[in-house]
Amino acid sequence: MPSPSPINLNPGEKAPWESPDGGRLALPGEYTVSLTKVINGTATELVAPQKFKLNSLGGSTLPASDKQAMDAYVGQAAELERAWNGATSLLGDVNNTLKLMRQATYSIAQPATDLLADVKALEQKIKDMNKALYGDGVASKLDKPHAPSVADRIYGMSYDIWSSSSAPTTTQKEQMAIAGKLFKAELAKLKQLVEVDLPALDRKLEAAKAPYTPGRLPVWGGN
Repeated sequence: MPSPSPINLNPGEKAPWESPDGGRLALPGEYTVSLTKVINGTATELVAPQKFKLNSLGGSTLPASDKQAMDAYVGQAAELERAWNGATSLLGDVNNTLKLMRQATYSIAQPATDLLADVKALEQKIKDMNKALYGDGVASKLDKPHAPSVADRIYGMSYDIWSSSSAPTTTQKEQMAIAGKLFKAELAKLKQLVEVDLPALDRKLEAAKAPYTPGRLPVWGGN
């Protein structure tokens, strides 16, 4: 099935022992395949959809007794990982933008301390979100015990299921439930940051005639 990973225009070459990027295994059943070429944005169908049947090779040590239930779980896990990948990538983009915004506050003719205070407040929000999502990095480096982060739970839940034909364990189900609940709370904070806080800071920077920072539309009132 399709990969939940973010789009990457420069994926580079994989080592011979690395698996190709992909999603969960498709269940046995009837599918269709077609072939289309795309040149300069124009798609042309070369082969109309053709039916084929996907069969299991068998030989599983612990095959799932209910394949539909297994597929539903893995599908839900894939969707959680897709959302997680998108949210953490977006958080990284916002963090990079804030670095440029901070620099922009130093480039205004009459620097405003309130702008820098706004930047620092958003930087602290990102720091807190990173700690909630990835855990306490300092405690980890010092080998101190700490609760599993959202990342720990998601990767622990999904790492062994992509190529497995076995039913999810109770632990995996519990990890997904906990990770989903924790991630939902942080996603709401990210939504506030992206849709409210960042645009508000953008407007202040533009009003102060700050140099361009990514995503901000300049205002021009001349003829």
